[in-house]
Amino acid sequence: PSDAPLPALVIPPAPGAVTVPPPPAALEKGTLTQASLFSGGRLARLIPGESLRYTILWFGLEVMRGELHVADTPMLHEGRPHLALTARAVSTGLGRLFSVEDALSVLVDPQTVLPAHFEFTLRHGKHRTVERVLFDRGRRRAVSTQHAEPLAIPPDARDLLTTYYYLRTVDVA
Repeated sequence: PSDAPLPALVIPPAPGAVTVPPPPAALEKGTLTQASLFSGGRLARLIPGESLRYTILWFGLEVMRGELHVADTPMLHEGRPHLALTARAVSTGLGRLFSVEDALSVLVDPQTVLPAHFEFTLRHGKHRTVERVLFDRGRRRAVSTQHAEPLAIPPDARDLLTTYYYLRTVDVA
């Protein structure tokens, strides 16, 4: 919802300098541990609790605010830990002349940064679109609310949000 508070600003280190944080207290309980979320010696792809807030200016005037957020604690999906990623953008200030509220929500495997479930809600003025996609990795298909038939996908198919988090770990040097 548009009245939901934005999370606190936390600026992540540069991709090449990311280190695995100590596990949050919630991960220390039960079977979900830091080791189950990150591979040893590799860059941390998803840092639980990580948030980024941003403001978009047009000729120096604020027109939109956005946020990216990784859930604090994982949840089990098909017997494996997954994290929820969210992205939201809302028009503000002069941007309210044409109301925009976009939200993405993805349930992602933190080891592979591959999505299991994706939901996109777009509201521009009076136009509203909601799309939900369920990724069936075993059958290499995605089932979408916008398509009558399942879509064939490659084994490493990602949505826009998981692509962003995955690309942060790619060594371009």
